[in-house]
Formats: sequence, structure tokens, C-alpha cells
Amino acid sequence: MLLISNVMLTIGLSLAAVSALGLVVYGLKKAPEGYEDETGFHIIQRAPGSKVMRSRKATDSLGSLRSAKASR
Repeated sequence: MLLISNVMLTIGLSLAAVSALGLVVYGLKKAPEGYEDETGFHIIQRAPGSKVMRSRKATDSLGSLRSAKASR
């Protein structure tokens, strides 16, 4: 009797772990893709009818140099 309950417990925990992993993978596939900078999180839009991501806008090189110097 003890062996059967241990087997059932093992099967139940395995199913719970696989289900939890499936939910995490599903959530990651549905999450928006983007980038974060000092002004916040920006979502990158997909090209219509495509799985290719549009590239983000070019940043101001002078502003990048100022922030690099300030962080030294």
C-alpha cells in the first residue's frame, strides 16, 4: 500500500512540474519583445504578416557619448 501511494505521489508531482513548465513557456511566447532604456520599456512591433521584428530606432550618438562620460 505504501509503494502505491509513493508511485502516485511521484506521478502527481511530475505532472504538476510539467504543467508548470508548460505555463512558463506559454507565458514567454506571449510576452512582448522590446528593450529598456532610461526612458522606460519600449515594445518592438512586428512587421504585419511576418515573424520578423522591426529594428529599433537609431539612438542619438551625442547623447550616448554624454551618458558614457557621465558613468565614468
